[in-house]
Amino acid sequence: MVGGALGRSRVLTLVAAMGVSGCEGLLGLNDLTARPVGPSDGGHDATKPAPDAAEASPSDSPDAAEAEAQVEAQAPALADEQPDTETYDGSAEQPDTAGEDVAEAQAPIPELPAVFVLTGSMPTATRGGPQTPMADLCPGNQVVVGYSGTLGNPGIVVVSSLQLVCGAIDVVGSGPSMFRMLPGATLAEQGAPGDSPFAAMCPMGQVAVGIHGQSGIAVDQLGFDCAPLTLAPDGTVGVDASTITSLPAYGGAGGGPFDDTCPSGEIVRGVDIAAGSFLYSVSAVCAAPSAPTCVGDLSGVSTGSFHISFTVKSTQAGLVALLSQREACTLGSSFWDIRLSSGALMVETNDSQAYTSVTASGPAINDGLPHDVVVERLAGNLVVLVDGLQVGSKASAANFGHLPPLVVGADACDANGSTTALVGSLTNLCVAPQ
Repeated sequence: MVGGALGRSRVLTLVAAMGVSGCEGLLGLNDLTARPVGPSDGGHDATKPAPDAAEASPSDSPDAAEAEAQVEAQAPALADEQPDTETYDGSAEQPDTAGEDVAEAQAPIPELPAVFVLTGSMPTATRGGPQTPMADLCPGNQVVVGYSGTLGNPGIVVVSSLQLVCGAIDVVGSGPSMFRMLPGATLAEQGAPGDSPFAAMCPMGQVAVGIHGQSGIAVDQLGFDCAPLTLAPDGTVGVDASTITSLPAYGGAGGGPFDDTCPSGEIVRGVDIAAGSFLYSVSAVCAAPSAPTCVGDLSGVSTGSFHISFTVKSTQAGLVALLSQREACTLGSSFWDIRLSSGALMVETNDSQAYTSVTASGPAINDGLPHDVVVERLAGNLVVLVDGLQVGSKASAANFGHLPPLVVGADACDANGSTTALVGSLTNLCVAPQ
């Protein structure tokens, strides 16, 4: 586990490590491996003609090609030397061998200093018509950092389609820690493609905090507002409301104006949107950011919330140990345990009276590729995500008092032959109460 995060003494503005010079400021951790989520199909076509100036955009706003270039520029340059963050790796190339002491093989690994987490999904006021919206959210804990779309003219100029660009945020370094922005997902285009494309991105190091534009029975015009994040010594994440950047509002002059900002301290994780041949309605979906310290121990959480995240790579079948705080392979004590079961994640929580088991749906992840896993308990609901997609959830009431030490790559059930030790890798680990 990583100490020192509590010794930070000043508020730090979000660091967008998007080039060599920016990365060099991250306390020697400029070589941490980035884990971007690739953009989905149907991304914005920068080869389309620019919007008609009379219908849509200010002349000095970025076009689609500039926006895409900015997304690409957000990937940090990586140095040749290895990062300071150690990992568990059970492959044959690692120095640890199967013949070493079990206690040494089960020793907890150093963790990330903290993890960026979003809580809640609260929409702002609905702008446009009364049609029923659908949620269009960035995956996992990613945030909105840009947008593209098209304009149409079914009699008046309106927003015809909208596509959100997401960014991922890491917490790196210690004493002090700071944020690093990484490319995230590009969501599917909502609505029908129109004739005039547009695109805009938040400035480097900023995230969306609201929307503005004009609306009546449809969304006539739409843009986003951006602001930097701050990280306080106690891990509190804030929004620097004194530095708001209003991106261009693209569209026509119909309807009435609106300017909707997320509640104080919250940021945009997506939109609620109703769309068909054009955008009927839209609202920003806001969430509260936090950066809980990765202490590597859920002792004393009681029935409260917690966060566990890691990246795993394996090709093993059967029951495979990943990580746990579990003393014995019985249901007679408090524990949490995460294993692979025939390639699917299996998550258990127990306090000898309230047992919960969630087996993830979807494709198996024992394909030899790295997969990002998040397990969270929020308001008594245990949620499992793989690569940003929810694959399982169930109520969990386990009351955690004192728990045994964290074990990675092995399990209390190894001894009876039902579970095998991990052969593969488990990296980017964070275990944190919330």
